[in-house]
This record gives sequence, structure tokens and C-alpha cells, in this order.
Amino acid sequence: KVHQQAAGLEGIFANGPFKVMGEYSRGQYTATHNVGSEVRYDTDTYYVETGYFLTGEKYANSYKNGVFGGFKPNNEFDLDKGDLGAIELAFRMEGYAVDDGFISSSGGRFQGNLSSYTSSSNTSVAFESNAAAKSKATTYTAGIRWILNPNIILKANLAHTKLGYNYTPIDIGSANAASVNSETLFMTRLQYMF
Repeated sequence: KVHQQAAGLEGIFANGPFKVMGEYSRGQYTATHNVGSEVRYDTDTYYVETGYFLTGEKYANSYKNGVFGGFKPNNEFDLDKGDLGAIELAFRMEGYAVDDGFISSSGGRFQGNLSSYTSSSNTSVAFESNAAAKSKATTYTAGIRWILNPNIILKANLAHTKLGYNYTPIDIGSANAASVNSETLFMTRLQYMF
């Protein structure tokens, strides 16, 4: 049986070529199994994002029915005319936190320092009120989007994630494996829309 409840708030403000948007949510989750095991935890998630069109496009021009759609450049890419298309810079910060975690059977995997968990004789694991009972991460992303025309878009993002606690990647599966506390990714995309 799973019980969950969550609440969130989201907003956006756009003025000409600038926008800022964000969201925050809080959730509480409990799951029980017919053999008596239980998992419960609370979550907080959020993001804040800003964007700016260097070439002057207005975000409001693509806002319809409560969402932002595709952008059409003021001047489509054309080297002969010196037109670059639309160029957007963006920055985003997003993250999550999990706390008040409890697992009543062994085998659960939470990011964190497992040495502080306490076990009883029936192999239950209680997450104490300390760093080991929590998990969190924050990602900072800087990006550029180049919209040559309504059909062709180039994107590049550099994202750095800072983890709240060291962890060993789950696919390594070795007690001697090195733990990590951050990662950096560089991502690109060429997108063609029909």
C-alpha cells in the first residue's frame, strides 16, 4: 500500500526578452508491504530558471494556453543578410532534499553515509536525525540555445551537480569502489523539428 501527498507552487514572469520562472514542492510518502516492511520519507524539490534572448525575441510571443511553445526568430539565420536567428542564454538551479527517512527492512539504498544507520535484531534500519538520514543534491546549469529557424535548433549546456553526501555509484557494486560527491556534464543537441 502506498500513501503519498504533495503540494507545490510554480510561477513565471516574462518581460520582453527576459524571463524568470521557478517551482517548489513538498511531498510525504509512505509505503507498506503485507509482510510488514515499511518505507517513509519526506521530499523537497525546487528549481529557478532565468533566460534572456540576446537577439531581442519576446517570450510572450510564444506563450499560449498557459505554456511556452516553440520560438520563431525575429530574423531567421541567413549569412547573406547578416541575420543570426535567435540566441538565448539561460541559467538554472535545481535540487532536491530527502529527510525523515525510515526503512523497516534491510536492502534499502539511500544516498548517504550508511555507517550511522542503526539496526535492531530483526534487521530493521531506522534513519536517525543526522546527516545519514538525509539525501540531497543541487545542480547548476548554464546553457545557450541557437534557433536558426523554426525547424533547426542547436543547444549546449554545462551542468555541475553537488551532492549533499558522498555515494558509491550503484552499478559498481564494490565495497572498495571510490565514492563521489559531485559531477559535471557537458551536453549538446542538434534538433530538427518537422
